[in-house]
Amino acid sequence: MFAHRLLILTARDNGCSHLPCNQLVDALSESFRGVAIELHDLASDRKLEPVPHPSLVLVRSGNAVEMDFRVKTLRKDFPQTPFLGILCRISEDRDVPHSLIEELDDHLCCPFRPVDLSLRMRRFLGEVKAIPPKPEWDDFRKGPRFSGFLGESFLFRQALEKVPSIATSDCTCLIEGPTGTGKELFARAIHYLSPRRSKPFVPVNCGSLPENLIENELFGHVKGAYTDAAASGMGLLPYAEDGTLFLDEIDALSLSAQVKLLRVLQEHEYRPVGSPRMHTSKARILAATNANLRARIESKQFREDLYHRLNILRLTIPQLSERADDIPLLARYFLHLYGERHGKKVREISPKAMHKLSSYSWPGNVRELESVIHRSTLLCSSNRLEADDIDIQKPTLELAERESTNLRAAKALAVERFERNYLAQLMSTHQGNVSQAARAAGKERRSFQRLLQKYQIASNQYRPEESS
Repeated sequence: MFAHRLLILTARDNGCSHLPCNQLVDALSESFRGVAIELHDLASDRKLEPVPHPSLVLVRSGNAVEMDFRVKTLRKDFPQTPFLGILCRISEDRDVPHSLIEELDDHLCCPFRPVDLSLRMRRFLGEVKAIPPKPEWDDFRKGPRFSGFLGESFLFRQALEKVPSIATSDCTCLIEGPTGTGKELFARAIHYLSPRRSKPFVPVNCGSLPENLIENELFGHVKGAYTDAAASGMGLLPYAEDGTLFLDEIDALSLSAQVKLLRVLQEHEYRPVGSPRMHTSKARILAATNANLRARIESKQFREDLYHRLNILRLTIPQLSERADDIPLLARYFLHLYGERHGKKVREISPKAMHKLSSYSWPGNVRELESVIHRSTLLCSSNRLEADDIDIQKPTLELAERESTNLRAAKALAVERFERNYLAQLMSTHQGNVSQAARAAGKERRSFQRLLQKYQIASNQYRPEESS
């Protein structure tokens, strides 16, 4: 695949004998081996169909009127593409029109030295980045890096559908969800679906950064900034330049660190430790938390102005108990994954084993499910995973009573799954308004509230952000 594409627009009969077109193409092919070249002759009858997204258009003037028209047309098709002109004065009474020169980003006149053309082209090609193809979301989910995007439940699909649109923006995004729900997986998806996908994705766990080193870790330092600083060090923020900096557990940042991060978000500036001058940052920042930041703001543990800067876009990842119908799908996926990885013959999960998995509350969410299936796969001695192979805490009393697989137990389990998904969908539709959701369900508010508590569905998770 070529890094750059060059379109040469010329007229073979333009009357200029300096470096004919065939020699020009040969010279450029030799000097720019990573460039795909297409030559279009205005004197031919062939319709102009330029290569997609040319990195540079080289215009060799000939028929001034026709060339002027073609250049203006191409300018509309490729407004970001630079145009470099080779201006050939054919006779004393036929000069290059000023309107054509105005359409060019740079030009040189015949006769010219090949080195002058090469230098100008290298300058433009160095400034223009090749446009990578836009990845399709469906193909992206099937890729090996993100095959963990499994689920058909309403809330999970609702979160997934937001990812492509968030990826097209450069705004900060706050990703919320309990531990183990895959917040970093979603952050990586946002990055690798965005125009920044060819640049670094830098994940940082804020909870692991010592308070006295946070500034140094994020912004870097200059030589001599402190006793052991024998050389300058690059921080994680400049390392993520033009890419994405993912701040996990953002609630763990100290108040002083929050102030410094706020300046980065507001002014796109930071100062390395010991440096007298400010640096500019072009990194996009994604943040994640499993905490209730609103409650932390009220307790003065988190800055409200930082919260609003982070919360321009928001993505809420549902906990596994809210998407219980996805447990069988996830369990089978992890069984296949770790069976293949460790060369185990176990390929299926028995009905009792699946019932045991579906009856558990999964406080550790998908991460805990993955760990349990991984461990069970390693310890299983047959080709089928049985209930005794699954080492998890005993289900709650209410669910344990349904341990048998008779019709009554199966019906009760199906009702519970329906109620959980139905309540979650109602709360999403009515944006967390319990009274409206209760009326839509035809229930009294108090009894509806008890149902929410039974399935651990928090109404504030579905409420739109209040204006600051």
